[in-house]
Amino acid sequence: MKNSIKTGFLLLIAFSITAFIQQNNSAVIKGKLKRIDRFLSGTHEDYLYDSYGRLSTVYLPYGKKYTYTYSGNYVFVENIDPARAVHYDTLIMKTYGLVDSALSEESIRNFSYDFSGNLTSQNYVPLVGRKRKAGKNQYHYYLDYYSQQWDSVSADVFACSCGGKVGRNLMKTLVGINAGGDTIEYFTYKYSFDKEEKIKTRTKYYRNGQLYDSLGFSYY
Repeated sequence: MKNSIKTGFLLLIAFSITAFIQQNNSAVIKGKLKRIDRFLSGTHEDYLYDSYGRLSTVYLPYGKKYTYTYSGNYVFVENIDPARAVHYDTLIMKTYGLVDSALSEESIRNFSYDFSGNLTSQNYVPLVGRKRKAGKNQYHYYLDYYSQQWDSVSADVFACSCGGKVGRNLMKTLVGINAGGDTIEYFTYKYSFDKEEKIKTRTKYYRNGQLYDSLGFSYY
């Protein structure tokens, strides 16, 4: 169950949407996220875009991938995992590229934002029974941000790894609370930047300061 919750959260974290500008693909994707290197595991993720500059495919380690199809305010996500059956998610969009809710075979996830468009919380509700009715709320995630803002290009491209269209500020903390009010996850984030002021690395730490993950970013 917990792995499916994390997969769902990563699904949102893997999603980015940009303006529908009809240009040649090389111009549209210039400056967008190309690869994430996971230094601790020695793996990487590759990001591809369509001719409108919208995220189309994410290639993950071990043959996994996400594909994205767009229709109006809906984004249909196919989660392909050779070790499991193919799973599908539907993202329902608000304005400005913000995800309102995400529907899957296992859960409903709802998202809230501050006035800057920063993702501030995610509510997870499982679907139970043969008719897949909504059960009780099980998990709630809260996010906080640095006052520091990223450059205009990274605000779009880094959204692929930081939570949909997450606004202008850099994510600082992520806290997960279960239905009993217990803290089940608490992470903090730190960043470094390249000479163009795009995000170069992101390190993620447990609450006690121990390193959880270290990522490197490259761009088209």
